Amino acid sequence: MADSAYLAGVLTAAGFTEDRRVAEAVRWVATATKGNAMIRALAPASVPIQALQAAVGDLAADDALRMTRVLPHLAAIHNEGFGLIVDWTISGIEAQLSAAGARSV
Repeated sequence: MADSAYLAGVLTAAGFTEDRRVAEAVRWVATATKGNAMIRALAPASVPIQALQAAVGDLAADDALRMTRVLPHLAAIHNEGFGLIVDWTISGIEAQLSAAGARSV
């Protein structure tokens, strides 16, 4: 609860004025953080790229082509998971704040 209260205070100070939006942002951060922790706890030390590439054959042609392009990038960012969550979260919050000119955030 203390972490959520702290984050709610940061978001309010940053310009979020609607309690619902503060709650949504707090929920997003908590869910993304816990999800990353679970993935890291269960994930192998490196991406099993050969097994994933073999599984691409089970996909529809368009999906297989797309995932063939995406898989090397997933392998490359394997150890950057939490940093990416932080970056995407900050970007999302910045987008919400920049939209505040049209409505309250």
